Amino acid sequence: MSMEVRGPSLGDRRVVRHVDPRSAARVAFAISLTLAAVVLVGLFALYLLGLASGALRSVEGFIVSFGIVQDDQYRLSFLRFLPGFLIVSGLWAGLMAGLAAISAVLYNLLSEVVGGVEIVTREQ
Repeated sequence: MSMEVRGPSLGDRRVVRHVDPRSAARVAFAISLTLAAVVLVGLFALYLLGLASGALRSVEGFIVSFGIVQDDQYRLSFLRFLPGFLIVSGLWAGLMAGLAAISAVLYNLLSEVVGGVEIVTREQ
């Protein structure tokens, strides 16, 4: 009785030769906005924690004593911070979408020269 021992099967080999720039930009934009939403929720939770513990008042006192603002009644407010955060997040997401589209175009141009990315799939 002889048994044949086989190595792992390599499976199908596929080569990615084209990436749609619009789809890459959409995915990058969606991921960037999702990450911005996660950061916003985290910052809001941190703000509420600082407000409840009294640490926020210490930070406000430090800002006033350091001379960053001239008003002795200065208070940190999440609502004053929100529009700037939303604008920066939107610009960041647009920048990431643009970089993803440029990267996809460069990949499409170079894949003809270098042959693309080879993906090996294996059934188990």
